[in-house]
Amino acid sequence: MGVSLVWPIGYFVFSRNDFFPRRPTTACLFGVLGFVTFAGTSSAVSAHPGFSLLYVLVTGISFFVAMQFAAALRDQEWRGGLAFYSVLGTAALLMFTAFDYRPGVRLGNGTGILNPNSVGFVAASTTVCALMVRTRVVAVCIFLCGVGVIFLTGSRSALLGTLVALFIALLLLRRNFTKKELILACSVTVGICAVYWSSIWSHLSSFLALDSNYRGLESGITGRKIAWSAAWDLFREHPWFGVGYRAHGDVLKIASSAHNGYLATLVEIGILGFLSAMVIVFSGLVGLWRRTAAGERSSAILLALFFGYLVIAMFERYLFNQGNPTSLIFMLGVFFGTQRNT
Repeated sequence: MGVSLVWPIGYFVFSRNDFFPRRPTTACLFGVLGFVTFAGTSSAVSAHPGFSLLYVLVTGISFFVAMQFAAALRDQEWRGGLAFYSVLGTAALLMFTAFDYRPGVRLGNGTGILNPNSVGFVAASTTVCALMVRTRVVAVCIFLCGVGVIFLTGSRSALLGTLVALFIALLLLRRNFTKKELILACSVTVGICAVYWSSIWSHLSSFLALDSNYRGLESGITGRKIAWSAAWDLFREHPWFGVGYRAHGDVLKIASSAHNGYLATLVEIGILGFLSAMVIVFSGLVGLWRRTAAGERSSAILLALFFGYLVIAMFERYLFNQGNPTSLIFMLGVFFGTQRNT
């Protein structure tokens, strides 16, 4: 994680781009300052103050790096970068699948190195970014590989986020496809579903695990309802300063985390810090929407990933994170949307 945050700083030292990025919109700047301030303040009441303060520093650096790239990259460079990430990320996922997969076991649990939802989280972004690959055959192969990895992980949150992102991306990019291509794609999809529906439903039912005692409807979304309720009660006990940035898992005795990025932020840094985080997020959303309306294809993909990420964050533990590429792309999209030339 440290290397992923340090190397860009070295790159901007020796590149022709400015080391200090352009200042984002005033709203976003106040959001960042508020978030860092209240997250830092929460460290004083954390069960592990040094740990919390270190993560505040890491998050601040990740914001700075994201601003650097957001200020330096243009639409064409975004297209190439997202396409390259999709190809490279899919290759890494396939290598991990070959290493970790065990029949009958969710991908990620085979060796226990990664959590299945974490693997699906990464696959969600590589799948959506396949829309940036120019060669259609390669794009389709990457897309199918990404969907296959998500299916093997059994991550329903990753699937839901991917479907939301793909729907929005196709809606925004519909002008890039001819009517014949759209009709052909719909016809093939409907035809396959009609012919193989029984088999498709069997696999889909198995993936959703609706009847499972552990992951089914009776489990309360895999126990998340209980964790959400406990997290809300914890927020009510510490509404202003929270319990410490990245420290709610140590205080939440009933589960390892809140399994909800919004609740986790609220619990950790209090209501003022949470509102600051929302200012950052919605500033990026508005900016990306304006760029997309201006016809930037890369902004359409970033906006689609943005919405997909917000959906997945409802079931994952963090809102801002530096430990996976999908979260980093989310932050890049946020600060790309808050550049003043929007």
